[in-house]
Amino acid sequence: MNSMFSDVLNRLQPYTPGEQLNDKRYIKLNTNENPYPPSKNTLDAIRANTGESLRLYPDPSCKELTAALAEKHSVGLDMIFVSNGSDELLAFAFNAFFAQKTVSFPKITYSFYPVYCKLYDVAADIMDMDEDYSIDKEAMSRNSNPLIIANPNAPTGELLSDTYICSLLEKNKERLILVDEAYMDFAEQKSMADYVNKYENLLVVRTFSKSYCLAGMRIGYAIGNKMLINALNTIKNCFNSYPIDTLAQKSALAAIKDQKYYDNINKKVKATRDKTASALREIGCNVLPSQSNFLFVKFPGFDSYTIYTKFKDLGILIRQWDYIHDYVRISVGTDSDMDTLFLIAKEIMQK
Repeated sequence: MNSMFSDVLNRLQPYTPGEQLNDKRYIKLNTNENPYPPSKNTLDAIRANTGESLRLYPDPSCKELTAALAEKHSVGLDMIFVSNGSDELLAFAFNAFFAQKTVSFPKITYSFYPVYCKLYDVAADIMDMDEDYSIDKEAMSRNSNPLIIANPNAPTGELLSDTYICSLLEKNKERLILVDEAYMDFAEQKSMADYVNKYENLLVVRTFSKSYCLAGMRIGYAIGNKMLINALNTIKNCFNSYPIDTLAQKSALAAIKDQKYYDNINKKVKATRDKTASALREIGCNVLPSQSNFLFVKFPGFDSYTIYTKFKDLGILIRQWDYIHDYVRISVGTDSDMDTLFLIAKEIMQK
């Protein structure tokens, strides 16, 4: 039987997503979904497009959505690439830019990066972190390989300044830097998308899953120099010419037009995040500074698996990794969700 499998398959270790236990018994704070629903206008746009037209293939070039994103980011149409979620976009980027090369990224970051390295025969240069899980900026500055920077970083929530990332871009303009901004709308800093007209070696990846409450739709996009976008389109059209379904395109377009709603709910998420971080610190937890929609938390005296189990037993799902022994990641929910989490955390720390 093993003779049927390729060498590529044999070397893979798949990505492990957070638990999707859609059970009303649990408060789900493990996958960084937005705790608030899409706007009414977004949902209306989805409902308005569930008729007979679904027998037709979607627009393969996502013309309307591409135009709206180009306007949003003040770039040309040829500087936008839309994908079936940012994970698919990252897969295309690994294939287009890093295959059979070396790429560098921090040791503790989005755990899909090393998976794509094995899938696309990419040598991973893993950069060590400081003891407090912060990125070693001196080491990153010395690095000469193509870079992937999740900014804010997941799962730590650390935000690198745009000034610092620009310094990396300036250092070697022949070296690609991919900035993964899945959580940037929760940060107090402008997007690196503002710099794509200045730096041809910059590719910014974003998603509608977090700040636009559309994780169930799978919509991602990239902003970058037209040569980088052309490369992504080449990979896409060798894989699947119709990656973005009609309902996803319509929902994303409606969401962009309803920006005020999303700005308001994300402001609420940030306020809840900061309030919860302060409360957890007051009871003795170590909480790293976060510019995202999650918190990276250590409960002194407990290992991460024990904390994960205690919360799950009491009805709350949080995220734990076997290779991170002391910290867990907690998504920011509604105020009510986080009040419940705090009461359980307080009980745990008192014991």
